[in-house]
Amino acid sequence: MTGTADPDRDDRGYLMTQQYRDGRNLDARIALHERFGEQPEPWHPWLLARARRALPRATARVLDLGCGTGRLWSATSWRVPSAWRITLADLSAGMLAEARAAAEAAGVRIERAAQADAANLPFADGAFDLVLANHMLYHVPNGDRPRAVAEIRRVLSPGGALVAATNGRAHMDELIALVRTTSGREDVGSTLSGDSFLLETARDQLASSFPNVAIERYPSTLVVDEVEPLVSYALSVGTWAEALAGREDRLREAVAAQIAANGAVRITKDSGVAVGT
Repeated sequence: MTGTADPDRDDRGYLMTQQYRDGRNLDARIALHERFGEQPEPWHPWLLARARRALPRATARVLDLGCGTGRLWSATSWRVPSAWRITLADLSAGMLAEARAAAEAAGVRIERAAQADAANLPFADGAFDLVLANHMLYHVPNGDRPRAVAEIRRVLSPGGALVAATNGRAHMDELIALVRTTSGREDVGSTLSGDSFLLETARDQLASSFPNVAIERYPSTLVVDEVEPLVSYALSVGTWAEALAGREDRLREAVAAQIAANGAVRITKDSGVAVGT
């Protein structure tokens, strides 16, 4: 799932009943990245390529942990090895149903779908050869994350790999600044800490279960020349929407002014993967 600086992002109740009850909020964020990213290779094919490099086998048992709307599979269906046995898992039953439907509609065979908490996985030891965690480990509360990492290691077979996508500290900085300015709230987007699961902290946070961790960044910038996709992204983030309540038009005006002056709003994408083996 694509990350935000939302301070509610590790509150399970909020995630299940509001932010990720279904795919609408996540879809708004994915759409912005897919439409306006300047990288020639889109994010999901790039991520799948790293997964296949981490486990270069035609046959593999794969767990997509925190599968979201299944965009990874629907966007890369032509590249997914036909012999992969894929299990989807997500905390949200609504997202899980959407993910399975999207993947199967794209021709990707899903072997199993399970509602699951990352810190208490309902799978046997060594059940998978590859675990994908696409922008989801930062949703696990800081205190539970060591347990979740240990659970991922437990369900991996010997020689298996974890491919965990996350963001770096500079991710979406320019949009955060716009939301702060137009909402009058300087605390918006200010919750990152040394305990957050970031590209800068992933190696240390995975080290107890994965002695070998490689970090690879996905170099890109968003070049947004339309107002509404950027506003929709901002309003898809729960606490940003609360801060902007009644001031949405101020954000629209600020975005429109930047586009008029510069042709587009340029926003830093600071994303990548931590590959643990």
